[in-house]
Amino acid sequence: MKTASAYEVKTHLSKLLKEAERGHQFVITRQGVEIAVLQPAAASPVKSLKEVVRRTYKPNKLLNPNRLDVVYVCLLHFIDICYS
Repeated sequence: MKTASAYEVKTHLSKLLKEAERGHQFVITRQGVEIAVLQPAAASPVKSLKEVVRRTYKPNKLLNPNRLDVVYVCLLHFIDICYS
Protein backbone atom coordinates (compact mmCIF):
# COMPACT_ATOMS: atom_id res chain seq x y z
CA MET A 1 0.00 0.00 0.00
CA LYS A 2 1.34 3.41 -0.96
CA THR A 3 1.61 6.37 1.42
CA ALA A 4 0.54 9.93 0.67
CA SER A 5 0.75 12.97 2.92
CA ALA A 6 -2.31 15.13 3.50
CA TYR A 7 -0.63 17.85 1.43
CA GLU A 8 -0.06 15.41 -1.48
CA VAL A 9 -3.68 14.30 -1.31
CA LYS A 10 -4.90 17.90 -1.34
CA THR A 11 -2.62 18.78 -4.25
CA HIS A 12 -3.11 15.64 -6.37
CA LEU A 13 -6.58 14.40 -5.37
CA SER A 14 -7.88 13.77 -8.89
CA LYS A 15 -4.76 11.74 -9.78
CA LEU A 16 -5.07 9.67 -6.59
CA LEU A 17 -8.77 9.07 -7.22
CA LYS A 18 -8.01 7.76 -10.71
CA GLU A 19 -5.43 5.41 -9.22
CA ALA A 20 -7.96 4.28 -6.59
CA GLU A 21 -10.43 3.49 -9.39
CA ARG A 22 -7.78 1.16 -10.81
CA GLY A 23 -7.54 -0.66 -7.47
CA HIS A 24 -4.66 1.13 -5.71
CA GLN A 25 -4.84 1.92 -2.00
CA PHE A 26 -3.15 4.79 -0.15
CA VAL A 27 -2.49 5.44 3.52
CA ILE A 28 -2.94 9.15 4.15
CA THR A 29 -0.59 10.62 6.74
CA ARG A 30 -0.37 13.93 8.57
CA GLN A 31 3.06 14.74 9.98
CA GLY A 32 4.02 11.08 9.60
CA VAL A 33 1.00 9.72 11.49
CA GLU A 34 -1.45 7.47 9.63
CA ILE A 35 -4.83 9.19 9.48
CA ALA A 36 -6.93 7.45 6.85
CA VAL A 37 -6.98 5.03 3.93
CA LEU A 38 -8.03 5.92 0.40
CA GLN A 39 -9.23 2.80 -1.39
CA PRO A 40 -11.65 1.78 -4.13
CA ALA A 41 -15.29 1.69 -3.07
CA ALA A 42 -16.92 -1.72 -2.90
CA ALA A 43 -19.23 -2.48 -5.77
CA SER A 44 -22.87 -1.79 -5.01
CA PRO A 45 -24.86 -5.02 -4.54
CA VAL A 46 -27.59 -3.60 -6.79
CA LYS A 47 -25.13 -2.80 -9.54
CA SER A 48 -23.55 -6.25 -9.26
CA LEU A 49 -26.88 -8.06 -9.30
CA LYS A 50 -28.10 -6.05 -12.28
CA GLU A 51 -24.87 -6.81 -14.14
CA VAL A 52 -25.38 -10.54 -13.54
CA VAL A 53 -28.93 -10.30 -14.90
CA ARG A 54 -27.78 -8.30 -17.94
CA ARG A 55 -24.91 -10.67 -18.72
CA THR A 56 -26.99 -13.84 -18.38
CA TYR A 57 -30.10 -12.58 -20.19
CA LYS A 58 -30.14 -13.97 -23.70
CA PRO A 59 -33.32 -13.99 -25.76
CA ASN A 60 -34.38 -17.51 -26.70
CA LYS A 61 -35.85 -17.72 -30.18
CA LEU A 62 -37.91 -20.77 -29.20
CA LEU A 63 -39.84 -18.81 -26.61
CA ASN A 64 -41.86 -15.69 -27.15
CA PRO A 65 -39.24 -12.88 -26.98
CA ASN A 66 -41.85 -10.40 -25.74
CA ARG A 67 -42.48 -12.52 -22.65
CA LEU A 68 -38.75 -12.79 -21.95
CA ASP A 69 -38.42 -9.02 -22.19
CA VAL A 70 -41.23 -8.60 -19.67
CA VAL A 71 -39.54 -11.05 -17.27
CA TYR A 72 -36.21 -9.25 -17.72
CA VAL A 73 -37.69 -5.80 -17.05
CA CYS A 74 -39.69 -7.11 -14.07
CA LEU A 75 -36.56 -8.68 -12.58
CA LEU A 76 -34.60 -5.42 -12.87
CA HIS A 77 -37.54 -3.52 -11.35
CA PHE A 78 -37.76 -6.05 -8.51
CA ILE A 79 -34.04 -5.56 -7.78
CA ASP A 80 -34.58 -1.79 -7.60
CA ILE A 81 -37.49 -2.18 -5.19
CA CYS A 82 -35.65 -4.61 -2.91
CA TYR A 83 -32.49 -2.49 -2.64
CA SER A 84 -33.95 1.00 -2.43
